[in-house]
Amino acid sequence: MSHVTAMPSAAPVGKFLCDFVPAEGVALAMGTEDFDVVNGQVSRTSEGSVSAAGCRIEVDDELTFTASVGLAAEGYERDGFEKRLNRDGYDQLPPDVGLGFTWADEQDRGGDSVSTGQAWVSYGDYFVRVWIAGIADGRDQEADAAAIAAQLRQTLDIPEQWTLPGSPPTR
Repeated sequence: MSHVTAMPSAAPVGKFLCDFVPAEGVALAMGTEDFDVVNGQVSRTSEGSVSAAGCRIEVDDELTFTASVGLAAEGYERDGFEKRLNRDGYDQLPPDVGLGFTWADEQDRGGDSVSTGQAWVSYGDYFVRVWIAGIADGRDQEADAAAIAAQLRQTLDIPEQWTLPGSPPTR
């Protein structure tokens, strides 16, 4: 039986894709270093805080990885997050990982079924979303997505405290 390396929740040092996604984590989850960054960037406020971030990666011309970070203001993102937070079909993250959930599903790609793993986590004023398709054999796609989300919180230096008007999301 082969040993599967656990994805570290601490952000690795080294190369970053789109200036915030650790290349090492993406390569480990997808089982290849042969991928192309399609687009991505980090937007910051005039004070230097992150206002949004996104990254899209392809393997063999197929979208295989997306990461996004956005403010948890009222609206679509927050509503969608809160509606799914305690719903069946989503695996709730333990409190030490963050307020959020993961899920896995299958995506049809031209008659082939591809496994996907997703994580959606709230950290302070931000939502972090990670989607990975075509996971390497033997990987836990939900655990990998959650670990990469935790890495992004660190690479973008997202504060833990809630500072937006109103109450933060809760379970």
